[in-house]
Amino acid sequence: MLFRVSEVNVAMVALEVPEVITSLTSCAIRCHVLAGSCFSFKYNLVTSLCSLGSWIVPSNGTSSLQPSEGLFTTGAFCNTSLNFTLETNETASVCIWMSTKSYNYTTSVNSCLARRMHMYTPKTSDKFSIMTSIVIRLQKNFWIGLDDIEVENVFRWVDDGSLLDNNYRKQIFAPNQPDNHNGSEDCVAYNLKYFPLNDGTCSSALPYICEKGTTESTF
Repeated sequence: MLFRVSEVNVAMVALEVPEVITSLTSCAIRCHVLAGSCFSFKYNLVTSLCSLGSWIVPSNGTSSLQPSEGLFTTGAFCNTSLNFTLETNETASVCIWMSTKSYNYTTSVNSCLARRMHMYTPKTSDKFSIMTSIVIRLQKNFWIGLDDIEVENVFRWVDDGSLLDNNYRKQIFAPNQPDNHNGSEDCVAYNLKYFPLNDGTCSSALPYICEKGTTESTF
């Protein structure tokens, strides 16, 4: 699966000198041929330059891309030396960073933003499955990037403010949840007792997971 990287504050670790390649598809195929060392590439629509790379890493805060360039990954774009983890299943892959300490919801959201990431947003069943596997494996509750802080019972994802789909909501929350117990539960977490998702008090301290943002390629 090919992803276009939506973040601007990242840089590609180059493998070799760029070459002129006739198309984006041909550049992707060239990276595929070098599977095992090539995990990312840049392609310039104007110059037709194809630049192959290995890991994508955080940059100094400025984009290294030209206006006509796109940065793509094959899914394996986590630099484990920086404590990122690549989690995958048969149909999706995501690069995450997991906290080892517990914090309230707002602190957790801001911590992810400070890392140029966002709190994990399992908007699809594929990503939801990945997160569920992590929770079961580690036997821990985790904050996710979903809340109804602004308007009660109107849940929004933290990465782009989009609304939680009502049908999807019925699939991912535990039975009889969310219930806004005592009128004070606005933040959502994976909860081993009220599995899988439950609304909780935002001031509660829980571990959290940050996610690197990617979107499927439409370059």
